[in-house]
Amino acid sequence: MVSDAMVTSEAVSRRRSLHTMVKPITLILLLAGLPLRGAFADAANQAAILNHAPAAIVEVYVSAADDTSWGDDRLGQEPVAPGAAWHVPGLPAGTCSVDVRVVYADGRAEEKHGLNICRTHDVAFDASAAAAPLARPLHRVTIENRGSRAVDAAFLSAPTSDDWGDDRLKKPLEPGAAVIVDQPGSCIADLRVVYANRGAEERRRIDICRNQMVSLKPGWTTSDDLAPPDDATAGVKPDHRT
Repeated sequence: MVSDAMVTSEAVSRRRSLHTMVKPITLILLLAGLPLRGAFADAANQAAILNHAPAAIVEVYVSAADDTSWGDDRLGQEPVAPGAAWHVPGLPAGTCSVDVRVVYADGRAEEKHGLNICRTHDVAFDASAAAAPLARPLHRVTIENRGSRAVDAAFLSAPTSDDWGDDRLKKPLEPGAAVIVDQPGSCIADLRVVYANRGAEERRRIDICRNQMVSLKPGWTTSDDLAPPDDATAGVKPDHRT
């Protein structure tokens, strides 16, 4: 006849054996870099960059969909090789709707906008929509809205260009806000801004090598002084849209 003590001892032993088996499986998943699903998941807003392109990814930018700037490169020194995946660290809690930009080793860039990473964690890039690398040299200019109206769009192009090109803003530039944009080629550029009321202003032949900050203040289209106050761009992060 089996005693209660023997049954209890055997049950405890089985539980310990099962517990011991679970730990190595979890460790294997962690060492393999695989995401822990279900009860092992740490947060709802996780994102993994999947590289389906033939070139390595050397830069990754992730920002909230309503943010005006891309922020800093999150990838660091280790590229994401073709066929590999990389988990994005440090995403703010509660942020679900994001924009993602990757830069490949050959200089091309690709973007995806309005992704819901709380619903779909994997973000795949295959270079099918990658933009050609920008010509060098590349000039950086800060545009700050010192007026009372929001700026819906901003265009920066060479004076020799037949059109204004793409809008440089991810979202409207509110009064007091600033954005940094990159311009390839010559130091001389034309700037056009369109306000929320659809009114527009233009300034031709700005020397953006000499005037690296352009303040959209009353009279800026004819003013000799395009720069904002010294502290105007404190805390501004670069927007890499081109």
